[in-house]
Amino acid sequence: MGDANSVLTAAEARHLLKRTGFGAPPKDVAKIVLRGDTRGEAADRLLKFKPKKFQPGGKGKDPSLQDSHDKWIVFMLKTKSPLQEKLVLFWHDHFATSNVKEPILKLAEIDPLYVEVVLPVAIYGQIKNGQRAQVFPEKPVGGVYAASVKVVDRVIDGASGTFGVRLQLPNPGNHIPADIKCRVKFQ
Repeated sequence: MGDANSVLTAAEARHLLKRTGFGAPPKDVAKIVLRGDTRGEAADRLLKFKPKKFQPGGKGKDPSLQDSHDKWIVFMLKTKSPLQEKLVLFWHDHFATSNVKEPILKLAEIDPLYVEVVLPVAIYGQIKNGQRAQVFPEKPVGGVYAASVKVVDRVIDGASGTFGVRLQLPNPGNHIPADIKCRVKFQ
């Protein structure tokens, strides 16, 4: 391989350009080789880009989704900083965007509240879906709340001798916070 001070060969320059962009045009490979760029210098040049704002329809215009897509593809292929566009392409799937003005992701929903209970294997088979239970949250919440069994885990943890049960507890107004300890009494 080599270190940051090794001068790139044509094959290494081609590999670098393919990995950091959308291909390796021969003129770009030749430019790196003729300059005698080291690995470090080539990396620095690739990372030295100024962010460009992509506006598919120009200022104030609202192009169609397909039109925006097509213009972005052309923009990516013609840019002088393909690494920037390759990073945008990579991350756009992780941080999805939308032109819909409604929430696209709900991180947590606590109405209904799901209560996860761990029970001893000795009572396995006694708890059934739909069964009623009373939930007693710790202070500062306190009180007694009605819930029902939604899931009885069919996998037993042999190491601890336990199994899991999920209760559904109505929580209008979100008065009971998530992740609070509680006791449960099955009816």
